[in-house]
Amino acid sequence: MMLIVGKEELPIYKYSMNRFYTILFLMMSFVCAFGHDKESVQELYEYGSYSSSDGLTINYRIISPDSTNIVESEESSYPLIVFMHGIGERGNDNKKQLEHGGDLFSNSSSRQSYPAYVIFPQCPDDYFWSLNKSPKSQKDIMKNQDETPIMKGVIELVENCANTLHIDKNRIYIVGLSMGGLAVYDAAWRHPDIFAAAVAICGAVNPDKLSSITDTSFRIYHGTNDDVIPIEASEAAYNVLKKHDIDAQLIELPDVGHECWDKAFASPDFLSWIFSKSKLHHGIEIQNAIALQP
Repeated sequence: MMLIVGKEELPIYKYSMNRFYTILFLMMSFVCAFGHDKESVQELYEYGSYSSSDGLTINYRIISPDSTNIVESEESSYPLIVFMHGIGERGNDNKKQLEHGGDLFSNSSSRQSYPAYVIFPQCPDDYFWSLNKSPKSQKDIMKNQDETPIMKGVIELVENCANTLHIDKNRIYIVGLSMGGLAVYDAAWRHPDIFAAAVAICGAVNPDKLSSITDTSFRIYHGTNDDVIPIEASEAAYNVLKKHDIDAQLIELPDVGHECWDKAFASPDFLSWIFSKSKLHHGIEIQNAIALQP
């Protein structure tokens, strides 16, 4: 069988192969521009571990700024994002914590637009970021308790990075989902001087704790159909933040359950909102986020 193309006769299999390679090229171009497979994401993040003052070893992965499009100097400083994963990514393999969010910060578009350090600590098995034991109900989340050793270690790690890397201390951000969403609130109210912005995805907190926050901007995401952590938890947190005149937004995701993080990540301004925040300009969005310096 022959396919007539203009005046040239081409075997049908040759036409099919040409079409196949064209489609393959377009697919590969799309992946390079907007994302990576899991293996390449793992390769982009360096491995690390930190020994806390309580004797805990905290594994983490970190990616450094892609400074291709900016001029570096001794005085250059970059934002730091701390990503707190959910309960399903706990372990000691130092890999699973990149399952959700790893590609968001490592794809070429994000790295060119928002050069930053991004760190993913991993919570060990049998630990919970901000709770001493597994919560059996919403009431367990609301109970007063001391800062957990693992959260103390994470804060020490953040401070160590801030003091040893070229980090803009006015632009340290924390993002977390589910168990990590609880950790976002916990870190923000216990250490209000550290974080310029906090993003809590399907998290919860005792709202009374949020009164210590003064200049940390909040964005809260929650699915309206969440049957693990009801959306009322985020609504209560948002109401208290607004009562204390904190820069805060609540984004409700209609007809979405607990696993709402991909919907949150897909928000067109997810990254631009984060990187527009600074301790020096609380409540004011900086349009040229890359150029902002302390």
